[in-house]
Amino acid sequence: MINLLDIDSIESKSNQELDKQFDRIVVCVEARRNVLKQRLKEKSQTCRDNIYSKQENLNNINSSLKKCLEEGKHVLTLNDFAALSRSKGIIDKMKIVENENVEHHHYNHLPDSISFHISIQTLLEMINTAGIVGEIPAPSFIKENCKVDRTNLEVEWKPIQCEPPITAYVLELGTNNMIFHEVYRGLETKCHLQGLKSSTSYVLRLYASYERQSGKTILLSLKTLDFDLNNWILSVSSSYAPLNAENTRESLLDGQFTTGAATSYSYSNEWIKATFHHPVPVTSVTIAPLYKNPKVWNPQNGNSGTLQYSHDNNNWITVGTIAYVGRQQQKIEIDNVTAQYWRLCHNWCLGTSSFLFK
Repeated sequence: MINLLDIDSIESKSNQELDKQFDRIVVCVEARRNVLKQRLKEKSQTCRDNIYSKQENLNNINSSLKKCLEEGKHVLTLNDFAALSRSKGIIDKMKIVENENVEHHHYNHLPDSISFHISIQTLLEMINTAGIVGEIPAPSFIKENCKVDRTNLEVEWKPIQCEPPITAYVLELGTNNMIFHEVYRGLETKCHLQGLKSSTSYVLRLYASYERQSGKTILLSLKTLDFDLNNWILSVSSSYAPLNAENTRESLLDGQFTTGAATSYSYSNEWIKATFHHPVPVTSVTIAPLYKNPKVWNPQNGNSGTLQYSHDNNNWITVGTIAYVGRQQQKIEIDNVTAQYWRLCHNWCLGTSSFLFK
């Protein structure tokens, strides 16, 4: 027989089993709910993305339509060009007919005349307001007139002839990454650019425009200079072996009176020359007497020599005179001359312990 204790025990176990089953059901339902919520979230986001994408496409289409409408105001169709060509032909024929009418006014019939009801003035206005027929040609740079400096560029180009005349030349500046920005817009054919970086390659892009119509472009690459006035190549007309002079660029830059360069004893044209890699602007040149073995070299040797410069290493221009000052440097001031070749020159022996450019 089942007693009360057994009934209580069975009830307790049954309750535990019920709780256990319901807990499992709750866990499964909660997991399913989370899965359904995640799927709903993903589908909603997909719908949002589709709507955003379609809205962006609509915006792009609207922008393209606006752009086409705007360009349509300034661009002629092929039929328009054909009509203009026919109009020009009509105008030419009218002029011929007019001349023939003056010369042969007694004739009642002109077989080549054409009847129409559009005035010449109207046709001319149509052509003038239509812009330039065809593509605007690219200007061409005058390379021999383009100049480079340490931080400046000067460029010049040939004017172009169009009918109607162009409204502006546009010059753009860029570097090797080919990102351009406009630096000039106007009708002048020359532009001076300042404040650039030294020793930097630049690309110039030039084109002509008529109102909103842009023409073909042309590119020109230029590099600003790197003015290191201590970077030059030394050469001498001759050397004097007993003196044992260094005859090096470094010996002329070290500030010492006991090192430098010298030529041999002769009665011909002797020189000590500095050749730069490109033309450089110079405002002063400093020289100094050379103190070597007094038995073979007098520090005054080279006195009355001259300082000269040249653009072609052939034709020389004198800008200063060497003067001996014992144990002191001599600074020869120059009126900002730009040249590639510089030399000390004398018709006898020549020597210096300094050759400094500023």
